Amino acid sequence: GWNCFETWYLVFLVLLLLPLLQNFVRYTRKSQIPTLSLVFLDLILLGMKGGQSLRRSISSAIEGEKSWYKAFQLTLIRNLESNSDAETESQWFNVWAQEILQIEKSRNKVIEQLEILRRYTRQELNLKKKMRNATAGPKAQALVMSLLFLSLNVLAFRNISTDQLKTLLPAAWFLFGLGIVTVLIIMRSFKWKV
Repeated sequence: GWNCFETWYLVFLVLLLLPLLQNFVRYTRKSQIPTLSLVFLDLILLGMKGGQSLRRSISSAIEGEKSWYKAFQLTLIRNLESNSDAETESQWFNVWAQEILQIEKSRNKVIEQLEILRRYTRQELNLKKKMRNATAGPKAQALVMSLLFLSLNVLAFRNISTDQLKTLLPAAWFLFGLGIVTVLIIMRSFKWKV
């Protein structure tokens, strides 16, 4: 049966994994923002080349959107109407939206300026893709290490007595944490050539 130590350890694992899962979802969404913004910008340009104004093109581009990204798009509309800076959870989107606000204020060669922004956004996405590819190895190592560690924890609970677990688990968590920190240091040490 379960004893108090095993119960608390299970609670500890759940409390540890929930924030990690939330951070993973948040990180995944933030990493999708530039790609979704590029598609959004393509739709805006399509509307403008069809004769619509910038604001009308933005509104038309938003109409078909049903994902979580629509909140960012609506922020851009509100900022255009109130002439204020974008303030979202994504620093990248705030800067990108500010560029569109500046283009709208200039009212000069708007399509050309938006195409330059599109080209810049595409180049940035290509650079991020190269960075992701370069760090794929260490990320895969960290994932395999984490899954292996959690699997070994399950095996340990099934095959080792509670008294032994009380001494083994702190050392195991220390070594696991040290391994993850080492992988993070390796990832940060990459030198990027642009």
